[in-house]
Amino acid sequence: MNQTLINASPIEVIYKDGTKEAITLRELTIRQLYKFTEYFGSSNSPALVALCAGKEDDWPDTLADDSYAALVKEAIRLNFPRAANLVAADITVAARLAPAIRELAAAETLLAGEHSKTRSPAPAASESAEGIGSGS
Repeated sequence: MNQTLINASPIEVIYKDGTKEAITLRELTIRQLYKFTEYFGSSNSPALVALCAGKEDDWPDTLADDSYAALVKEAIRLNFPRAANLVAADITVAARLAPAIRELAAAETLLAGEHSKTRSPAPAASESAEGIGSGS
């Protein structure tokens, strides 16, 4: 049976040995989304990438770092919004994703702090708000 891939994302990957291959990351089926949430919740990005690419679990180990990173980003872009929609419908998905979402929020805060160290300091919120509405 010939299936048309909906919301598939073609991407060229480079292997550690320098060879290139065009692969397609795909939007997962409902059953695969449960596996996706399991991998996402346990921070198993290599398995998540392999699942979305339709490859064996050890396949990501053969990729160049930049290709692997691009695949992680695209696999999450394609499938996380749909997996997140399952949270409202299935408490087991909510329980699986909640710790990962908390960790992501903490990492985002940490990265924002590191990013602000590399830029010139902005005025504190209280300092920038002083002139607003004070008539000065």
